[in-house]
Amino acid sequence: MATTLDILQSATLCLAQSGTLKERLGQAFQNHLSDLRPEDLPAALRAGFLELSAAMQRVKPLPRENPVMASIRKMSMEEASRHAVFVVRMLGTVAALGEAALPAPAPALVKAPVLPWRFAETAPERQPVPA
Repeated sequence: MATTLDILQSATLCLAQSGTLKERLGQAFQNHLSDLRPEDLPAALRAGFLELSAAMQRVKPLPRENPVMASIRKMSMEEASRHAVFVVRMLGTVAALGEAALPAPAPALVKAPVLPWRFAETAPERQPVPA
């Protein structure tokens, strides 16, 4: 399981790659930052992270597009730059505090497979797991 520091390092490395700032920010969020929860971060970063998450999922997508891609498409360069700077600042803050100062990670949720709508009605009933 990747730590908060690992996730932030990967997101920051994404920002340093080639491509437009908007493309890199979208990739950093989709591939790395979307795995974070506000409670994984120090309290001082949570409000900014919630703002970033909301901004990255604010726009209704067009066909063949996801909310992050749609939001990036509509985002101004100034807003994208502000969010990218915040990602780098999150890495600096978490690196300075060290992993020991971070909240204990919550247990990971197991994601259930998503069935296409045409199979949803024919899916077998799930049996409860004995405790």
